[in-house]
Amino acid sequence: MKYFLTIVFLIGAVSISIAQMSSVTFRVNMGPAAARGLLDVSRGDAYLSGSMNGWNGSSIQMERDESTTDTVYTITLSDMIVDSVYEYKFLAGGNWELIGDNDENHRMYQVKPDSADNILPVVYFSDDPTYPEFSAKEITVNFKCNMELDIAKGAFDPSIDELSVRAGFNGWNAGISTLKKPLSGTVFSFDTTFIMIPGHTFEYVYTYVHNGNTTWEGKNSVFSLTEDEYNAGEDTELRYFNGADTISTTTGFSLCFQTDVSNAQADIGGVQTPFPNGIKRIGVIGGEHPLAWPAIGWPDADTTKVKWMNDSGVDGDLTAGDNIWTLKIDFSVGSLLKIPYKYSINYGMPGDNAGSNDNEIYLPAGDANHWVTIPSSTATALRTNDVWGTIGETVVTGTDKAQAPIINKFSLEQNYPNPFNPSTTIKYTVPEAGLVTLKVYNLLGQEVAVLVNEVKAASENVVNFDASGLSSGLYFYQLNAKNYTATKKMILVK
Repeated sequence: MKYFLTIVFLIGAVSISIAQMSSVTFRVNMGPAAARGLLDVSRGDAYLSGSMNGWNGSSIQMERDESTTDTVYTITLSDMIVDSVYEYKFLAGGNWELIGDNDENHRMYQVKPDSADNILPVVYFSDDPTYPEFSAKEITVNFKCNMELDIAKGAFDPSIDELSVRAGFNGWNAGISTLKKPLSGTVFSFDTTFIMIPGHTFEYVYTYVHNGNTTWEGKNSVFSLTEDEYNAGEDTELRYFNGADTISTTTGFSLCFQTDVSNAQADIGGVQTPFPNGIKRIGVIGGEHPLAWPAIGWPDADTTKVKWMNDSGVDGDLTAGDNIWTLKIDFSVGSLLKIPYKYSINYGMPGDNAGSNDNEIYLPAGDANHWVTIPSSTATALRTNDVWGTIGETVVTGTDKAQAPIINKFSLEQNYPNPFNPSTTIKYTVPEAGLVTLKVYNLLGQEVAVLVNEVKAASENVVNFDASGLSSGLYFYQLNAKNYTATKKMILVK
């Protein structure tokens, strides 16, 4: 009897742990939406999306009875958890419905035990039952983007780079709607057609890929068809990338990124933890050339996209060894006046980065990036005043209009720190434009690293050398520029 009671108890415990499931039928009338050209009824491009499918806008396609002219679409989902509350919305031809004039508003439903009670009433797409006075017709839209400023600052190469328009009509995918390269000039174009009426709106954004980095515009643009454009049957969307003709600088500027890491901790899944082996290097990543964002997941391979900072009193750093890391970056004419960016400690150093390259703490919650706004298009040199982990709008400490020092000779300075483990910085200057190479050799004279191999303008420069893959010992670094050659020693101690 004792064993029988135990079995009954176990069966009861298992049954309690299994959630009760039921089916739910969702229904929406797409008639007014179809009349506005938001979807083609013959194609059946009506969808349901919500918390039940991770807001995947193309995984739950709804159905209608094609034998009738009915515009009511339905879908029945099984395995819906009883008493759970689901948020959801309907989509028409890739366009999300708007609930109460706010993109953040969703429909909500709590699942009842009986499937017969879970047949939802028919609602109208966007809760709009009215039919328009105009008949939807085919409208040609000419997407045209002027890349003049991005070309000028070296962020876009018109001979090989591709510019795309992304929107709901192509699933927000790149490569599907690629703008054509012009035979001359800097305006790229892509023409397509939509079935629309006056007042039809949708969001779109331009993106391009340069050197493997994808650059997105800072915000989406809104297309809206006017009555005149409807009558003409055509609309042209012509503007600069990122609206840069109105929100970019006309002079260029120098910006010192500066962050205090005195109390830095990593944020891994919302848990704050110290860096296990201390701070060895810090990089800045961002959304405006020459900054670049890493790929999704911030892979180790994307260390090439990181701009390395220093705490050695050079390249804009005011005091060596004070835990305030700095990097001065020159932004050219056409650069945006509002720049998103973020820092990373020990990027690409597994075991030292606390488990993630994207390791800056999100405070305050809700914004993952720092933002700096350049105060005027005439500013020449500025400095941020960031504290590691404090995310959001940064404070510019002031405008430094002092003249840059006159560079009249080549020089190669001793690396700092030295000895080092595993990274060090090397400072050099070139007084005139030309090809510059900076290479590292071992004791046998074998080349082990190429730090610089490009044409440089007259400038002071700081390069970070990461020797994580090398063994301890004596190494040489050599600068070659014009008729100048200089070599110095450095010691790696692990």
